[in-house]
Amino acid sequence: MIKRARPTVLIANENFVEALVSIATASGVPDLPYVVFPTNIDSLPEEEIAALTDDRLDEIADKLLHRKAAAPAHAQAP
Repeated sequence: MIKRARPTVLIANENFVEALVSIATASGVPDLPYVVFPTNIDSLPEEEIAALTDDRLDEIADKLLHRKAAAPAHAQAP
């Protein structure tokens, strides 16, 4: 999605952050924004999951709205 200039933020389980970074780098998007959630989120009560999500909404919005855009190729110094 980022390669298509669509704002993107991945949601990652803390156990998969290293894999996410490796795959993003290999795919040519090393600065892919992501937000980390705890490993055990599926075992938490719905209210706690909602609270964890609410706690991260500002971070997600910030990454969607304020992500640095790459300079166009013609604007880069030789």
